[in-house]
Amino acid sequence: MTMVKNNPQVLAEYLGVRKQAMMQIAGGRIDPDRVIKATVLYCIRNPVLFNVTPASIMECVMTGLELGLVPGISGQLHIVPFKSQDGLKAVPIIGYGGYLRLIYRNPKVQSAIVRPVFEGDEFEIAFGIEDKLYHVPLGRWIPEQLKGVYCLIRFKDGGHLLVWTPRDDIERSRAASKMKHVWDQWFIPMALKTGVLRAYRWLPYDDVLVDVALATEETDTEALLAAEESQTAAKEEAVMGKVTQKVRGKEGETAEGQETQGLFEEAQEEEG
Repeated sequence: MTMVKNNPQVLAEYLGVRKQAMMQIAGGRIDPDRVIKATVLYCIRNPVLFNVTPASIMECVMTGLELGLVPGISGQLHIVPFKSQDGLKAVPIIGYGGYLRLIYRNPKVQSAIVRPVFEGDEFEIAFGIEDKLYHVPLGRWIPEQLKGVYCLIRFKDGGHLLVWTPRDDIERSRAASKMKHVWDQWFIPMALKTGVLRAYRWLPYDDVLVDVALATEETDTEALLAAEESQTAAKEEAVMGKVTQKVRGKEGETAEGQETQGLFEEAQEEEG
């Protein structure tokens, strides 16, 4: 199997002879020559990628073209080395900038932002008939001081989508991810991406690009879903535990019907 072997010229030639296929996928949205230059430059900045096959890198490039994203530009698409049973291979990772770009392509979207919240910031968020968001950044961008991430998407019809992802959920996604080395190196960008991805799943769409994008995020999506399910299950278990304690505290009385339901509702309120 042909390897790149730390040779940018070999990679450039490999991608160059497949320019026609790239043009078919890009559909005129992106210049293949620009993509080839960006990809080679990206690999030069990340030389470990020259230890994977050109075919593996090509697959990442084609995925990016299908989504209209270019490696290394504004955090749209990252090519990350990943150890598999078959050896080192390249995998495409959409950055939070890439997801924002995809969100803006939705004809219903007017604007979209994602921002981190750190210790020391003035911050308040509330959900209801009228959502409330107040944020004055005062803290420093220190990973250990990250409290959470919010994503705000405004629609052209006047509506909006506001999603808050607290630090605990981010850490659950990180723990379940197979890309722990990526999280270790780029924690804040990955946290921002987790927040955007959570909002992205709620975005109204009829675009196959959404399915293609989420397909590249199988690991992170499953991690996020697993984190949410785990959190829900833990909360339900805590509630039922309190119900059991309250029932036993009735000094031998049997709590059934409305009384049991009342205890359950009371425990839910205490759990938050």
